[in-house]
Amino acid sequence: MDKKFDELKTALSQELDIYTSLVKTAESMNRSIKEKSVDEVKQLTSRFDTYIEQVERLESRRLEICDAIVKEHKPQKQHLNLRTIITLLPEEEQRPFLDIRTSLKAKINELSKLNISNELLLKESLAAIGKKFELITHSQNNIAGYKHTGNMDKDPVRKSIVNHIA
Repeated sequence: MDKKFDELKTALSQELDIYTSLVKTAESMNRSIKEKSVDEVKQLTSRFDTYIEQVERLESRRLEICDAIVKEHKPQKQHLNLRTIITLLPEEEQRPFLDIRTSLKAKINELSKLNISNELLLKESLAAIGKKFELITHSQNNIAGYKHTGNMDKDPVRKSIVNHIA
């Protein structure tokens, strides 16, 4: 097997490891959001961002390796997909690459579902917080005292909501 294919296999394996860690982090984040643990969500978000940076570097490296393989084996073409690049190998050497590719796709799909779930949970939490603020603001604007005549005063009570005349 070509040295470039060895590098590709290593890069794909590293990506798979990081995606596995990303999935675990996303699952933990999902639980933390449900438990309303802000500090944990903050820590997990930081860890998640670190993993994403690592994935971006590895993806860039993987693309460089793939381009080098394509240039070596099919100089007239550029940017073949991973599946096509794997077919450049002898059939008996393709299986490990196909297994890693399949695992990567599964992890990415799992991560995508968790990210959507986390996004929905966060939006729901933010909507609930927004609604609470809206109720607080609305109720403060509508608190009115009564004058001696029993008619509602248009100016909101500034010091207390307790009617001192009662």
